[in-house]
Amino acid sequence: MVLLIFMTSETRSGIPPEHDHEEPESPKVSFGEFLKARRAALDKSQRQMGLKSGHLSQIESGAIPKVSPFTLLELAEVYEFSLSELVNSATIDEELVTSARAILIGEAVMGLSESDRQAIVEPLHIEGVF
Repeated sequence: MVLLIFMTSETRSGIPPEHDHEEPESPKVSFGEFLKARRAALDKSQRQMGLKSGHLSQIESGAIPKVSPFTLLELAEVYEFSLSELVNSATIDEELVTSARAILIGEAVMGLSESDRQAIVEPLHIEGVF
């Protein structure tokens, strides 16, 4: 027995190629542009943000293109955005965001009791973490 398969202009999903696409994502802005737009939405000046305005100016303008994970967390708090929102809206180093998330997890775990920390860490087979 021979089975012949004929391919048409339709994709394997049965949807013609001209209709087999996702909506294009809106283009991401730079990290600095994201912060500047966020501050404008909060209707605050750089001085009102509670951080050194000269430093904020350099970050927003792109003169300082990369910040530390600790600075990123501080900016997230001051500019009132989540790390997920930032990743979805701006071009940013994924490793920086991962480091910032690790810091948040570490802080959360350190706030737990010793028995709760052990209950979380023990199944992971990690020794000497805390």
